[in-house]
Order: sequence, then structure tokens, then C-alpha cells
Amino acid sequence: MVDSGLRKPVVFTDLDGTLLDHDSYSWVAAKPALDELKRIGSPCIFNSSKTLAEMLQLARETGVCAPLICENGGGVAIPAGWQPGDQDCGDYRPQNYRLHALGAPRERILEQLEPLRGRYRFRSYCQMSAAEVAQRTGLAEPDAENSMQRNFTEPCVWEDSDAAFDQFRQELENCDLLVQRGGRFAHVMGRSDKGGALKWCMARWFDESNWLSVAAGDGENDIAMLDAADIAILVRSQHLNPPHCANPNSRLTDDYGPAGWSGAILAELNRGDL
Repeated sequence: MVDSGLRKPVVFTDLDGTLLDHDSYSWVAAKPALDELKRIGSPCIFNSSKTLAEMLQLARETGVCAPLICENGGGVAIPAGWQPGDQDCGDYRPQNYRLHALGAPRERILEQLEPLRGRYRFRSYCQMSAAEVAQRTGLAEPDAENSMQRNFTEPCVWEDSDAAFDQFRQELENCDLLVQRGGRFAHVMGRSDKGGALKWCMARWFDESNWLSVAAGDGENDIAMLDAADIAILVRSQHLNPPHCANPNSRLTDDYGPAGWSGAILAELNRGDL
């Protein structure tokens, strides 16, 4: 049990399959916990493989005002003048956010991927049209276009064997790049991850004597974030097995997706562990 004392929670959350329903992308089932976090003045920081363009749209819809960790920890978008406790970002346009880079630029990632295309079977975002991305993700085409505005990562549809994926991973590591499997894609990135971004945010804004980090996720690319947090919430998925989290203070949700996310957050708040 984490001794939370009077520390307030900072929630770092994955989106697809966690705060958002895997199939419909709806966040409505997460609203009770989002509302409660806002009421008590606890930030909810999106920490996702999604792009800044996608996350700004979701922040606007949900009314969440906090930094946005985009592209698997590749960058942190910071609202102008934001401080913990701020409840209204006001303007959810890109120019109102400063993007701090933590990961490798996408251009370098594409350069390293190019010679691997002849040895492994995969298809990456740079080869797809917005219509194909929409078909593969279930997004509307304008939303698919937002997901293609990438700065730090390259999602790939893996079409080869698991053994080949292990070799692919090793070749990328030799180039100082990482690959992690999410719910739909394998994400190629620099040596940054969601856990490193969580630690960066905690060190920048949240004194550990006053704040407690809580992470929620459902996939392999969430493990670093889950392990880095004081409390880890493993969100049940109908499409993935729960990630193998090493955090001793971990909880598995009773329900799936955003309903499970909301129930777990509220249960912790009511139990007094947060």
C-alpha cells in the first residue's frame, strides 16, 4: 500500500482502450471520474500514442486542462502559462501550446526504417492515405488526417512473424530506436517512452511530498508508464491481455475500457488510497 498521506493524485492515462472505448472511441463512460478529478483539482494528463492534433481535439471535448504527452512520450505539449490547479486552458489550438521534444524526430525514424522494408513485411503510416488510416482505425477521415500529423513516431502494421518482429526490434535498437506494440500498431520511436515522460512531468511540476502519480493503461506501450507511477491501474481490454506490470501497487479494473478506468479511479478516491 502506498502511503499517500495528504498527497493529491496526478493521473497519467493512456487513451485508446483505456479512457476511450477501443471500438467507438467514446469517452462518455469515463466522465464520472474525469468530473471528480476536476472537482478536487487533480490534473488528468493524457499520455498516448496519439498525435498532438488528435489530443487537442479530445482535450477540447472533455474540457481537460493539462499538459499532453503525445506519441508515446515523444513530446509534451504545455498549455501557455499552465500551472497545477488550472482548470481551463481556454484556447485548445496548437499555437497556445509549447511542444517540448523528448524523442527522436520522425524524419530520422523514417530514414532508419527504409532499408528494413525489403527484409520485413510491414506497412507504416507514411505509406498510407488518410482513407486507409481511417479504414484500419475506424476513425472518420478528418480524424485520420489528424493522426497522420506525427513528429516523433511512426506507427506500423506488422505483417510478419513474431520471430521476425524480435529481429526487427533488435535492428532498430542497434540504430538507437525502439518499437512497442500497441492495440492496433507497432510504434517505432526514439529512446523515449511514456514512463520517461511521466517522470519528466513529475519532476517539473509536482513535488512528491504533495503529489502522487497514478498511471492507467491497457497495452505493452503503457508498461514503462505503469511501472514509473506510484499506483498503476491495469485496464481490462476485450482485445489485449493485461500488460505485465512490475509495479507492486497495481490494480486490475473490474470492467473494460473507459468504464473500468472510471470505476477504478473512483474506487481509489473513495478508498482513500489516493
